[in-house]
Amino acid sequence: MRRESPVLPEERIERPALVWERPGRPPVEYGLWPERPVSIGREATNTIALDSAFVSKAHAMFQFTGGQWVIEDLKSANGTRVNGAPVALSAVSAGDVIEIGDQRLVFIDRAARGAAAPKAGLGKATRLALAAVGTMAVMLTLLFLLIPKSPQPPARQAQQPQPPGQQRGTAPPASGATEATRLKVSADTDIVRDAVKRAEAAGVKVPDALFDDAIMQYQGGRLREASQLLAAALARQPTHALATRRFAEITAELEAAIASHSAEAERAFDELRYGDAMLEWEQVLQLAEPVDPRYVAAKTGLERTRAITAR
Repeated sequence: MRRESPVLPEERIERPALVWERPGRPPVEYGLWPERPVSIGREATNTIALDSAFVSKAHAMFQFTGGQWVIEDLKSANGTRVNGAPVALSAVSAGDVIEIGDQRLVFIDRAARGAAAPKAGLGKATRLALAAVGTMAVMLTLLFLLIPKSPQPPARQAQQPQPPGQQRGTAPPASGATEATRLKVSADTDIVRDAVKRAEAAGVKVPDALFDDAIMQYQGGRLREASQLLAAALARQPTHALATRRFAEITAELEAAIASHSAEAERAFDELRYGDAMLEWEQVLQLAEPVDPRYVAAKTGLERTRAITAR
């Protein structure tokens, strides 16, 4: 199999996704994020699990590296193809077709698809209705300006407005509270327990082993796991200077990712883009701890959206 160099002209893809085109069944769309590599294979533990005997257990890896999206075949039995050509490592562009064994995935930019959709829906009747609404808004504005204003009584003490997230019941916790929560819940997770067992068996200091594992997880794009391991290291050695600094940096990055996905989910839901909203909420569930209010909000949002789409 020829190993290709993943070099293509730079392409800006705002909202990348892989679409699994399943014969005889609705396609499945998977949102992609540069910081999270995507494993593809037959095993259920993969990010994208393809139920086919022609797909290897760990078939391929799809990730963002060097400024490009790249597909890498993991020495699978039936190979990986891009636009029909067998590849070991290849950069891909929006619109490329990736074949994993006998399964077909299409790499798309959801932003480009969303931008084109509204144009097709604005027929003559819609344009006339929008024009009428605009005219009415102008007339009401002029009428408001012409009506003399009566003296206003002394204003009552204004009620403190709620942040937008809190109005929806999804207000993120303060940064300090989030870090304290993560420190508390991260001491007893599978990834922490495994790291501790390996360190004790090898006779290595547990905090140092947890720190090293955290850096490896971070380099692989797994922010939540890295944060958990660093929190566990600090729970055992609060004076660990490197763990303290990296925990603050990675936690800030993780918080920004959760906030971004939460906001995009709400925006997509308001715009009736229910598929996109569910994908964004699923990302929140992967990043946030179950005790985080945003995790609960994302779970509620998913259930609400699934109920709507099932009607």
